[in-house]
Amino acid sequence: MPHIEVPPVSVLAELEKILVSRVFSTAGRPSRLLRFLVQETVDGRGDSLKEYTLGTTVLGRKPTFDPRIDPIARVEASRLRDRLNLYYATEGRTDLVVISLPKGGYVPVFQIGTSEELPTLSSAPLAPALPLARAASRMPWNWLTAVSALLVVVGVTTFALLRSPAPAVSSLHFSVVAPQNASIDSFAISPDGARLVVAATTQNISSLYLRPLNSFVYQRLSGTEGAWSPFWSPDGRSIGFFTLERLNVVEVGTGAVRTLCEAGLGRGGTWSRLGEIVFASGPLGPLKRISASGGKVAPATLLDSGHGEIGHRWPQFLPDGRHFLYFAAAHEYDKFGIAIGDLDSHSSWRVVAADTNGAYVPDPGGRSGRLLFVTHGTLKAQAFDPNRFRTVGDPVTVSPEVNYVPLSRYAQFSVSNTGVLAYMAGSPFNQELTWLDRAGAQLGRVGEPGDFDALHLSPDDKRVILNRSDPTIGYPGVWSVDLVRGSSSRVTSRSVDFSPIWSPDASQVVYATATLADRGMTLLQVPASGGPARRLREIAGAGFPSDWSSNGRYVSYTGYLGHGGSGIYIVPVQHGEAGEPWPYLETERNEGGAVFSPAQGGADPKWIAYTSDESGRNEVYIQSLPRDGLKVQISSAGGSHVQWRRDAKELYYLAPNGDLMAIETKVSPKLEAGLPRPLFHIGYPVVSPAPSLNYAVARDGQRFLVSRPMAAAAPSISVMTNWAITEPFK
Repeated sequence: MPHIEVPPVSVLAELEKILVSRVFSTAGRPSRLLRFLVQETVDGRGDSLKEYTLGTTVLGRKPTFDPRIDPIARVEASRLRDRLNLYYATEGRTDLVVISLPKGGYVPVFQIGTSEELPTLSSAPLAPALPLARAASRMPWNWLTAVSALLVVVGVTTFALLRSPAPAVSSLHFSVVAPQNASIDSFAISPDGARLVVAATTQNISSLYLRPLNSFVYQRLSGTEGAWSPFWSPDGRSIGFFTLERLNVVEVGTGAVRTLCEAGLGRGGTWSRLGEIVFASGPLGPLKRISASGGKVAPATLLDSGHGEIGHRWPQFLPDGRHFLYFAAAHEYDKFGIAIGDLDSHSSWRVVAADTNGAYVPDPGGRSGRLLFVTHGTLKAQAFDPNRFRTVGDPVTVSPEVNYVPLSRYAQFSVSNTGVLAYMAGSPFNQELTWLDRAGAQLGRVGEPGDFDALHLSPDDKRVILNRSDPTIGYPGVWSVDLVRGSSSRVTSRSVDFSPIWSPDASQVVYATATLADRGMTLLQVPASGGPARRLREIAGAGFPSDWSSNGRYVSYTGYLGHGGSGIYIVPVQHGEAGEPWPYLETERNEGGAVFSPAQGGADPKWIAYTSDESGRNEVYIQSLPRDGLKVQISSAGGSHVQWRRDAKELYYLAPNGDLMAIETKVSPKLEAGLPRPLFHIGYPVVSPAPSLNYAVARDGQRFLVSRPMAAAAPSISVMTNWAITEPFK
């Protein structure tokens, strides 16, 4: 096999292609090991790839791991070699780049490969392949990146020109990396397939970034701070997007931003060629419509209560500009699906069962097309008749794995009218519960991987109550995890339950459920040991519990009432009965995540700590309860996700860079607070923008239970042109 040095961008693109292949897509440990080995080598750390590092970093061994006794690194490396050999003998037999793992070592080698189906690019002797870390050290990284990009374009072009015989239509696969130092939240490909708009987050602030696919440069769109879920106008001149308060539009040419209407927790929008925008203003209720030039908001769909529907989300217009696809969420998983709505009659009908958003792409000529949708994390396509609004034939698999958010039912894929498909591979079930000390050192793992959110420890630190999704159906429920045994059990039997919190004595759990569709949610209470749930209180709008006071008299929740932002509300509780909720903070800004200061002897809490963006960015505040006294900003450079220690002597929050911060506090007889200091890095919860919490504090403040990814998230978006002509997975 001839060898030349391979540019990093080509190596990373090949890595992503391997990981979504049939050989690797269901192989958890080999996939994690391969990603780690390749990424470390690309980053110039190949010399550190030793057995001890692999055992403790990737393969789950404790710091006491001794590779002389435990051969796990050698065994798994051998298994990885076997899978790579199988991949390149089958699916990857025509790949231009080959990743191999030589025997006796752990530093992968990257080569340009040939096969009987590939042309010989040169008959001259070629330099031997080098580990990328060594090759990369020869030149500055920014210059290397530019040259690498050029090599990729030249290589693909040369391959296309030299291959004989040339097919009438070809398919191109490549990867698009995230903006520098940012993580990708959502994205949309332009209607002509030439540009990509990405909502990406850095330092806990999201913005829109625009990138032509024939360029390697992102343009940040100013005025889009806090943006997510972008969607294009049909002419590609404008982009709609959501913030925590509103539905907005930015003009691509001028950068001008205008607000169309209020939309507190937007869940997708679509723009018709007739100038109508259909959007979801939140997770509950029907879709709405508004003119792209502004005006009055009107209903676009009606919920089917007989079908148990609770919300319509993620719409996409069909070519006629009057009908549109959308995802219909329901109480029961088997009622989920993609439906079609009609702007003129408000009628709708279900098309196909699905777990997330769907999309339609027309075939050349426009008389028919394909419907894209996700089931069990697999991206599928099925022929679709846009005139009769029905599927034809059987679905085929486009990608065996596409990442999605179980809470919002958003899958990370987008398709253009010209057949360009963009998606992010991965799985949401890649989190692990880990105990860390105050220095961030790992003390141990708990249970099996999953997607974990809204963590709350019991008073004795032996159990954690949390949101997680059932891997078989991918919808969030309330679960209890025994931290001693590592076992877990479902607390609730419903399929749409959120944000559980403990009662002070850990005998009860309160959580929110979406029972009233567009009219609001319900707070339910259930025995922690199991049993039937009972209604505690109906609340207006979407609401997510955040704390139960130490004397059991108050429950706080973050509420979205449709006025544009979120507020803090308190439900009084006496003898197991809840009174009327009252607003603690209800402004035009966003406040939430309120937690009561712990008190002794059954006394009422004197203080509430919470997050607010009143300054223009999220900061942590402590304010008196009732709200007629002192108010203090605790964070100094941004912060959110606040928690008290059980004795109220320390308070914690996440800084914008994902560091866990600690502040010494005293709440009686008066409030005193020290300066924030960093403990260790956690990162931000994967669930956004809904309220979430990815850490919990032990009662003595010496340990922290953290939910964090088992491996780094996919660093890029995979792009495929003419994907419908490629051989589908069977």
